Amino acid sequence: FDAADGISKATEMQPSVVLLDLGLPDMSGFEALKLLRDQQSLHRTKFIAVTGEQDTSLTTKAGFDDHVLKPVDLRQLSEILCSRTD
Repeated sequence: FDAADGISKATEMQPSVVLLDLGLPDMSGFEALKLLRDQQSLHRTKFIAVTGEQDTSLTTKAGFDDHVLKPVDLRQLSEILCSRTD
């Protein structure tokens, strides 16, 4: 998927959680997040940044709900998903 596909699918499916890679081919994950956050149908969706950067300050500032490192550690991802609150 590229960002445009992901935005279209997320808007259509209205998932509880979206894992958003910051290194998308057609736009940055930060740009994609802004477009997704603008969708009223996704106001309850949690967005998790997926990146190779350990510093969470940029993703937090951009409005991501959480942050996981590539390659994704399934235990860490599971903990994030299990601890999230609605």
